[in-house]
Amino acid sequence: MLPTLRHMSREGRNIVFIAPPYIPFARALEASDIRLDRLLIIDAAKSNLTWVVEQVIKSNACGMLLAWEGSCGLNYTQLRRLQLFADANSI
Repeated sequence: MLPTLRHMSREGRNIVFIAPPYIPFARALEASDIRLDRLLIIDAAKSNLTWVVEQVIKSNACGMLLAWEGSCGLNYTQLRRLQLFADANSI
């Protein structure tokens, strides 16, 4: 995943982390040549995870989106809905 993160940040595209289980270690990302000014971390509540993902996709303001579902337990229908939403909105 690091090569893709590096590529996106070098191209000046935004990278969004939604509800990561831990705060990413900035020095490790910088050492991997990932531009921190291109990284946005959103601490979404578990009940709002799908809504937040949809809003980020709809904004079309990022080149890469990573979301952690954690213990919210998205079911197949919710995951499929997000996949179709992403496909329709060209992320």
